[in-house]
Amino acid sequence: MIKQFNFYKSYMDNISNLTHTEAGQYLKKLLEFMFRDKEFDELATDKITSMLLLLSDDLKADKERELAGNHTPTSNERRFAFRSIYANIFFCLKDADAGILIKQICDYMFGGSLVTAEETKSVKSYFSAIKIPLSKSKAQSERAKKNNKKPINEPVTLDKIRSDFPFITGYLRAENSVLEGVNLNELYAYIKDKQSELQGQNMYSVVLKFKEYCNTEVAPN
Repeated sequence: MIKQFNFYKSYMDNISNLTHTEAGQYLKKLLEFMFRDKEFDELATDKITSMLLLLSDDLKADKERELAGNHTPTSNERRFAFRSIYANIFFCLKDADAGILIKQICDYMFGGSLVTAEETKSVKSYFSAIKIPLSKSKAQSERAKKNNKKPINEPVTLDKIRSDFPFITGYLRAENSVLEGVNLNELYAYIKDKQSELQGQNMYSVVLKFKEYCNTEVAPN
């Protein structure tokens, strides 16, 4: 069981359009998946589970990296470490209060105005308890942001592709056989050119499409 995972700003973007109750349900399902290994129902048709299913490949990859002791994030996106001890607080709250609390945390960590001061009164004591360890994570995040300037002619890696094209889901290991013979520079150029066609595709599928494209390009008339 992991002790923490990276909570990315994109998760904040997801809950920003949800009611407080929906945001609480979203967060609790996310925490159950990450800390209690409760899988999402792939046949579910409710909004919250459907949204989380779109993230499932990324969440699984993040969990696998944590289990392996690799805390390196899979994206350059802003983030903070969501620790398992925070989850205990959310599970004891009603959905609406859980939604208010995670929105307040997101406002604090990323900047924003998802909740008002009046709304946060109901979770004031909980936020105060979490704010102390969060402040350390926030400081680390700010330092990482300042040091996140990419060098010129940065070599193309799978992590770079993942970072520069966040619309591609899933995580592909460098030793995966599907990458045999694939030039990552050419793959990068292909994705950049075909962005509109590759929205929401996972990395494995993108590589297969790239190979098919290359074979088509060199096929004789």
